Amino acid sequence: MLSYNVTANHVHLLARDLGNGEIARSMQLVAGCTGRAYNARKDRRGAFWEDFYQVTVVDTDKYLAGCFTYIDLNMVRAGVVEHPREWRECGYHEIQNPPARYRIIDRVGLSELLGVDEARLGEVQNKWISSQLRRGDLDRTPHWTEAVAVGRRSFLEEVKERLGHRAQYRQVEERDGIAVLREPSECYRPNSEVEIAALRRNFALRRL
Repeated sequence: MLSYNVTANHVHLLARDLGNGEIARSMQLVAGCTGRAYNARKDRRGAFWEDFYQVTVVDTDKYLAGCFTYIDLNMVRAGVVEHPREWRECGYHEIQNPPARYRIIDRVGLSELLGVDEARLGEVQNKWISSQLRRGDLDRTPHWTEAVAVGRRSFLEEVKERLGHRAQYRQVEERDGIAVLREPSECYRPNSEVEIAALRRNFALRRL
């Protein structure tokens, strides 16, 4: 696990794929355990998750850095908090203050993929966050929410080739200097205004 952000109605996970099917198996395990535990606690039946999880394959370097920061700013973008430090249920805190036990994030792996010295990881994370906050660049970005893959064109062509017939009608597109292999937008539904408003109210009450 490289980063995460948990909200009341969805979860963002940034995970490293080692090519052994570990992401799919892990998601099956998480979905099953969460559903069973919640149903037992609430004395209910049925599925816990509304939809299947969506996957975007991300290239390394600046593309991974962009995705990493996008996840950090999830609740800022929703208008719930003003900085990731104010949202407890996210990977920001573990990167800034690594716990002695029960770590979730692979700091070494994340640092290597980002090309950053691990000792400076927290500093660099804050720099990227501050840069986007200064620019006010907080809009929902289609290439992180409506793409099968994001990165260099050569990387995307390789992903498309591996997908085979499943990607035959998808084309690699250039957006703002970034290549994307796009998924139909209806597969990704933004949070409803009602849910976002509830999150804002709940967080405001926590701060009182």
